[in-house]
Amino acid sequence: MFGLLGLDLDGTLLNDQKKICKKNVENLQKAKERGVKIVLCSGRSADGMQRELKQLGLKEKGQYAVALNGGVIFETTGTFLKKNLMKAESIKELILLGRSMLEEVNIQLYTGDRVYVERWNETTDFYEEATGSHPQLVENLMDYAEKAVKMVFFSRGSIDKSLKKIRTLKDRVVCQIPAGTQSVISAPYLLEFFDEKVDKGRAIQELAEYLGMNAGQIICVGDQENDLPMLRYAGIGAVMNNGAPEVKAEADYITEIDNNEGGVAEVVERFILAE
Repeated sequence: MFGLLGLDLDGTLLNDQKKICKKNVENLQKAKERGVKIVLCSGRSADGMQRELKQLGLKEKGQYAVALNGGVIFETTGTFLKKNLMKAESIKELILLGRSMLEEVNIQLYTGDRVYVERWNETTDFYEEATGSHPQLVENLMDYAEKAVKMVFFSRGSIDKSLKKIRTLKDRVVCQIPAGTQSVISAPYLLEFFDEKVDKGRAIQELAEYLGMNAGQIICVGDQENDLPMLRYAGIGAVMNNGAPEVKAEADYITEIDNNEGGVAEVVERFILAE
């Protein structure tokens, strides 16, 4: 019997308007009533996940979530179980790299529960509207290097479905990033950097062990490159119909419908409610 359902947010649980469709809400509530732990697993900060946690009734003691691509594990009432900081020197190098590319990207620095920016532009507006989180505008990101869990280069320009621009950006900077740092694409416009030992799969495994569960009791659902570690770890790794081709290639199950039609509800119906 499955006891934990790990869900990516953007492109998976959320539709393209950054909302949770009614079908997903209903089936997740049924799964929760059966005792399944619904664990949101996002690249967002803890602050940027609050809207969805509240909507799904997950702001309770004994409920957990994974933020910043596995950099943070927290109880949804506010207690942090784990926080994996990056090396301050690595963050400073990334800040300098991002500053050299300001026509192409905006830099976002993430601590466990907050997001900081030096410049407010169209990317910040988009992030604020999409997540309900409120980035803090600061004079110098270097002042927060000691607290950073993750850094993001947010591609500037139109927000669309094409991965070509962000993939080109990743190819350009991959040999310039600090040692011990990994880079992953988490959305068609986001290139993320965090410690090489951090990923969603390790976080889900650590949480599962904390809860006394094993991989066979876990389903994870995602759509992008940063979801691969948790999809590989889980007993069932389900990928959305709208997922990236390289992610779908490793799926145990691919949904028939996409994130706009309730693909998560399909997974819950097939593997949890049908038990």
